[in-house]
Amino acid sequence: MSDVNAATMNYERGTEVVESVYTPHAKPGEDPPQAKTAHGLRGTLEIHGLQFDTLERLDGYVRLDEGTYTCRLEESGKHTEKGYLKVKRKRRQIRPSHSKRNNRGQVAAILIHSGAYPHHFEGCIGIGIEDTKGIHDSVKSMDQLFDELAGFEVGKTVYLTVKGNVPAK
Repeated sequence: MSDVNAATMNYERGTEVVESVYTPHAKPGEDPPQAKTAHGLRGTLEIHGLQFDTLERLDGYVRLDEGTYTCRLEESGKHTEKGYLKVKRKRRQIRPSHSKRNNRGQVAAILIHSGAYPHHFEGCIGIGIEDTKGIHDSVKSMDQLFDELAGFEVGKTVYLTVKGNVPAK
């Protein structure tokens, strides 16, 4: 059942690609891994006239097609972030409902959440303020987004409209 009064966020993909170089974490007993490069696509997310810069991971990850998605607000079961007054809390995120499958055949965990660089996302979308290598003030931007969504409440319904395609390689 849909909530006709739920807010709609409008996400539009841009065309600019940024990259970040990072070294994945080594597992105990393994040699340090080689540095890798991640690529992200810039865009914007708008709600009620308030606009955020976005970053979406490229590099072959599953992503949302153009269209409108019903979403739920949730807290991550494994990720944390530093929220208001730098207090550690479960990461607050938005989960669009879709049927896209990852390379393991499972429904892909495509989310909107905080992060700073392309390698912080795997098919997900981050919001914040654009900088040279990604975005910053992402947690603060997510909190502002939740304010525009009339507050953060686990399970609350919102909508996401996606426009634009990912550029060809």
